[in-house]
Amino acid sequence: MDAKSWDGAVKVKLRSKQSPREVRNVMDAADCLFTAWPRHEGAAFDEALKVFAQVFDGRRKPAAAREAFIAAAKEARLPIDA
Repeated sequence: MDAKSWDGAVKVKLRSKQSPREVRNVMDAADCLFTAWPRHEGAAFDEALKVFAQVFDGRRKPAAAREAFIAAAKEARLPIDA
């Protein structure tokens, strides 16, 4: 499956004692949300999952997923560098 890359990596710090994770595509972003996210809830979290599915279906561009991922990180109060 194509990972659906976007322009400009997003660095997100998922745990306080770990280095930031560099996320460059929708596949990495989905992996973050499913396996490392602090809470699996919230409007931006839900929207990000929806946008990721739309990107994989070809209905949205990867840039939309990047913005949705950033919004979910902000909602979760995770430090990001975008």
